[in-house]
Order: sequence, then structure tokens, then C-alpha cells
Amino acid sequence: MKAITAALLAIPVALHAATLNPGDEVSLDAISKADFVTGEAPDSWKEGEVYILECWATWCGPCIAAIPHVDELYDKYHEKGLNIIGMNVWEDGRDKVAAFVEKKGEGMSYPVAYVGKGGAFETEWLKPAGVTGIPRALVVKDGKLLFGIHPATLKESTIEALLKGGEAQDKAVNRVVNGEKNRQKINDHVRAFMQASRAEDVETMEKELAAIEAIDAENRVIGRLRTDVAIGRQDWDKVAAMLKENDDPLDRSYSALMVYQKLDQLGDEAPEKTYATVAEVLADAPDDQPIFDVVRALSYHRIGRGEDALAAAREAAEQPGEHYPKAPFEVFAKSIEDGTPMTMREVMMAAQKAMEAERAKEKDQ
Repeated sequence: MKAITAALLAIPVALHAATLNPGDEVSLDAISKADFVTGEAPDSWKEGEVYILECWATWCGPCIAAIPHVDELYDKYHEKGLNIIGMNVWEDGRDKVAAFVEKKGEGMSYPVAYVGKGGAFETEWLKPAGVTGIPRALVVKDGKLLFGIHPATLKESTIEALLKGGEAQDKAVNRVVNGEKNRQKINDHVRAFMQASRAEDVETMEKELAAIEAIDAENRVIGRLRTDVAIGRQDWDKVAAMLKENDDPLDRSYSALMVYQKLDQLGDEAPEKTYATVAEVLADAPDDQPIFDVVRALSYHRIGRGEDALAAAREAAEQPGEHYPKAPFEVFAKSIEDGTPMTMREVMMAAQKAMEAERAKEKDQ
């Protein structure tokens, strides 16, 4: 397998290696030592089956956003040989994790283990693998680490290839590993793209986009950048079409937020039909991110659909997600009702302050 380095030793090396790389053999010992909130640790790596160790925490917004996608993968492929374990890391307190998982219910149907801070999993997996941020999925098959990846970017086609094995697996692993190696190059081009976007330099934006496509034509940022280019060209019909054609719910939703921000800058010159598209797209946005309902409400308000705006604002207030306090979103809903809506920035700043106040209160207790 070209993408995977052959194991150097006949015994698992993850326990003692300074680094943990694709192709290295890995042990279940650290996973077995974890405190399982639901389910239990596997007895062994079953031959031919795929294991995803999904590293997350309750305080991590992107982790929460990725859970529905991870759960969908588990529900669809578990009986075909996909195993997922939610490894809760860098967290203080098992009780909050247990409460979170219980509330998620069937929305988090795979086993979940509490690791906390420090301990065997951190020293034998996270640090050797160079994991410095979450969410992060570590993918294992036949006792070897295949790769690490952001869980939101795990595609069904990749899972199917890994389960199939052979040449299909080799190609999928090679694509992911090379993608990870190229991540820094892509990040550099993305930064240049964003600088050009702020300067409204569409030609440079297109140049940087082409460079990213040449490195990885399937990179998850491409759809959003293409949308930004269309916004720069003020081709609103194309913007609307691209939003509707995006089949990734999370990426589509964040693209809609980006479009809304640009429309908001245009003020009265912004086309109403694009506001309507943004609201339509955000109606199917993932849960646990109240900003989507906030922007949906503001978009409806912009085009004079007051009742729809109020309904969306009230959804944000009633179900703001696991870690957002209700109060700021209740104030936002009242501002919509009064016809003097808060801006998106004002809402999120109020939510941030409320969260900081709650954390300070918890520390004092």
C-alpha cells in the first residue's frame, strides 16, 4: 500500500513511539482504560472492520456540529463493519458528558467514552499523533492507523472504500493522507483568497481558488470559495444555484451565512430573492447552532416576511443548542417582534458574554 508505511515492528508501537503515523500498529489498551458512558470498548480489532475514534468535547462548537454527520455514518454503515467510538477528551467532569450524551439520545447512538484530561489515551494516541485540536477522527483498520481527519470531511465514499478494502482502500487512504499533507499549502492559499476577498479583488480570488483546485479538487473549502467568487461578481442567480446544489448540510449552511453577511453589507442594494434563498437553505440547517436560525430570521425580516422571521427567531430562543444560554436569543426574538431586530453580530456577542458569565459562575461554585 503506497499511502501507508509498513509497520516497523511485529508488536504494537503506539505505546512507546514518539510519533504515531499512518501505517503504525495501534493497541486497544488506552481505549479499554477509558470510562465508557455508553457502550463498551471492543475486545479486539476485528479483521476487515473499520474503527473511527471520534475525539470531541462538550465545549467544542465544531465538535457538536459534526456529531449529526458522524451519527449518520454510524447508522448507515455499522452493520457493514463500521465502528465508531466517541472519545471525549480534554474535558473536566464525566457528569456533564453523560448528561450531554443522554440528551442527544439516538442522535449519538455510537459508544462514547470519557477520557478527561491526561491519561493513557492522550499520551498514547493524541500526543503521538500530533492532535492539537478537535474535532479529530482517528481511523483504524486491521490494527493499524490509516489516517487522522476532521470528522465533518469524512465522506460516505471514503467509508465504503475502506470497508471494501484492496485497491479501493489504497486509493481512498492515499487521497486522505495526501490531502492532510497538502493542508498547509491549501491554508496558505485560503488566507490569500480571504485577503483578496476583503479587498474585493475578484481576479486574485479566482487565481487562489484555481491553485487550491489544482492541489485537491475535492477539498471541502472549494464550494464555499466558489460561492464567494460568485458573490464578488455579484452573480446572484449563480449564488442561489450554488447554495441549493451544495449537498453538504453543514457547508451549505455556513455558505449561506457568508452570503447573508455580504448581502447585509450591500444594504438596500441587496436582491430580495437571494435573502429568500438564504432563508430557504437555513431551514434545513443542522441543529445546535442557533446562529442559523438567527440569520434565517433576519433574512425573512429583510424581505418583509414578519411572521416567518418571528417563528425562526423563536426557534433560536426555544432551542439554542446544548451550550448556548437562552436569554440572548429570547432578547433577539423580542427585537424581531418589535420590528427593531438586533444584528447578527450583536446577537452572537450577547451570547458570548452570557456564556462567559455562566462559566465564571460555575468556577465560583
